[in-house]
Amino acid sequence: MPALTDMEHRLAGPQSAQERQAVLDQLADLERRLRRQAALHLPRDDHQQVAALAEAAQAAQQVVRQWPQPGSKPGARFSQPL
Repeated sequence: MPALTDMEHRLAGPQSAQERQAVLDQLADLERRLRRQAALHLPRDDHQQVAALAEAAQAAQQVVRQWPQPGSKPGARFSQPL
């Protein structure tokens, strides 16, 4: 299957393990910063938005963790529920 995004291309490339870890590190940092911000006394609408973004960063980490490694069998991309 052809890569649809630059990230998919990098995750399938020769440095895929390093790319995967870099993406996971960036997403974990983003989630931590958002959760710290959500812990502040924000207006309700702002809190909901920041909390939703933190959840999205957490979900993105799960997707990247489950993304198949190069050489994995075809069709394994999302064989497990997210």
